[in-house]
Amino acid sequence: MFIFASTAVVPVWAVYLKDANLAVTPNQTRIIFDLKGSVQYRIFQIPKSSGKPARVVIDMHASRTSSAFRKKRFRRGFVTKIRSGIHKRNDLRVVLDLNRNIQYRHFTLTPQGRYGHRLVVDL
Repeated sequence: MFIFASTAVVPVWAVYLKDANLAVTPNQTRIIFDLKGSVQYRIFQIPKSSGKPARVVIDMHASRTSSAFRKKRFRRGFVTKIRSGIHKRNDLRVVLDLNRNIQYRHFTLTPQGRYGHRLVVDL
């Protein structure tokens, strides 16, 4: 008699990207990512070149998105498009297409009152 056993590897996502909001002033565009959980992330910029837009790329470790976030269509301020997808099996990659090369800064906020964890990107 043969007994076959199989174990499936089920990814555990530590962070859930619930939503994002965009605030625009004449000199700045701020994107606030609303998260369920504290995020480990890497952020970098790809300069505009050869007809491709400037981009800011955010890789969030062990993360997934909500359907509400996937439906977001930002096209205001310095952002011309936002998209996301799975990167390296368990990570989430968010790409912000920009209308020009710009400097950025980023920081996280811990839960306060009705707000949970947040990742803020200022362009």
